[in-house]
This record gives sequence, C-alpha cells and structure tokens, in this order.
Amino acid sequence: MESGGDLEGRLNLNVQYNDSGTAISRGQWALEVRHLNADGAITTAGVLSGEITGGTVTLNENGSLASLSGAQLSVREGHGNYEGAHGTGTVSLTGNAQTPNAVSGTLSLSF
Repeated sequence: MESGGDLEGRLNLNVQYNDSGTAISRGQWALEVRHLNADGAITTAGVLSGEITGGTVTLNENGSLASLSGAQLSVREGHGNYEGAHGTGTVSLTGNAQTPNAVSGTLSLSF
C-alpha cells in the first residue's frame, strides 16, 4: 500500500494471526521510502523493515481486511538513507468492504 507524510513510499505488511483469527502472533513489514524529483522521476531513498508483534485483525465477511489495530513494529534494519536505523513504531489500518484492496490508516515510526 502507498504511504504518505514524511516517509512517502510503499508499505508492505505480512501478518500471521492465531487460530481464532484475531490476535496477531507475528509478522514482518517493510517500507520503501521514495522521493519525487523535480524532473518527475521517482527515486528510492531507502528501506526500513522489521517485525510485527501484537495487535488484532478483524476481517469482513468476504475475507478482506476490516481493521488492523494496535500492531507494534520493531525497526530492525535500515538501508540507503536509513542505514543502521533501529527503533519502534505502530500501525493501525481500516479496510473498505466495498473495495477490498482499499485501506487507510496510521503508521508511526521512531528511529
């Protein structure tokens, strides 16, 4: 999914949850931070990545994401402009039942 704000780019989340289908047991995330140059070209500034722990997932009847809340992120790796970054963060998302691939939410990172 696309991210905006101070760290614009592409955010990828991969979560696994428990048998009840609601509690996140583990996961991984990565954010490829991109910049739009004056000439309109997009360049990658760097990548931040790490693990996901905690949080809950709720699915719609059609299996699409209804919400992801309280997910704790660890910043374990940084590349490019973010070489050596370590820290923490959170992510919360809300899905759209009518448009299964549409989500919005908040990503907060400290590193």
